[in-house]
Amino acid sequence: GMTPGELTAVLDNFADGSIYDDPSRLAQPDEVWNYATGDGVEKALVAAAFFAKRIDPARLSLRLTDGLARLFDGDAPLCSFASGKTIKDTELKFARKQ
Repeated sequence: GMTPGELTAVLDNFADGSIYDDPSRLAQPDEVWNYATGDGVEKALVAAAFFAKRIDPARLSLRLTDGLARLFDGDAPLCSFASGKTIKDTELKFARKQ
């Protein structure tokens, strides 16, 4: 029942550390939510799961560049979180399950 703004505010208030020390291992969205902590990439994946229920997931992309995890609806930014994970700069595109 949250709005996108409310979700972003909740994620912004979560602690900024992953539950995993390994710089390349990511917590799953339910772990981020349950422990109320996560790296920026992990928080962005929680947001992606939220938005994928509300808009066509094929419009979503997660761009990882310069220490930022940014979620987009096409070219429109949805949210952005700082990340310390060592993930190569990339763009992840989502799709609707067939």
